[in-house]
Amino acid sequence: MFTYFLAEIDYEAQVLRISRSNGTVVLEVASVAVPSLAVDHWYRLIASVRPSLPNGHTQIDVELVSVTVPTVQATLSTITTLYVPSVGRLGLHANRAIAYFSYVQISALEP
Repeated sequence: MFTYFLAEIDYEAQVLRISRSNGTVVLEVASVAVPSLAVDHWYRLIASVRPSLPNGHTQIDVELVSVTVPTVQATLSTITTLYVPSVGRLGLHANRAIAYFSYVQISALEP
């Protein structure tokens, strides 16, 4: 069974959300309202994970910037103890949507 964190844009709820799947259900960890989300626009989603905080904590930061509508942007951050061990795969996901993904870039953060 896979457990994972998910950074998502939810058009119907008009939110940017961080969720966690425990292998059975997906639970919301944090969210912020983004009332101007629109269909047929390009969005850039940038997620950063810092798993080396004291006491086994991991910080997850997500930034949303619209490529086609400059006024749409949001940031979200959460700290969790449920991220470790930080091993596994990454992926892209579209739920009940026709989604196009331009590219994925993965960079290591400097300590």
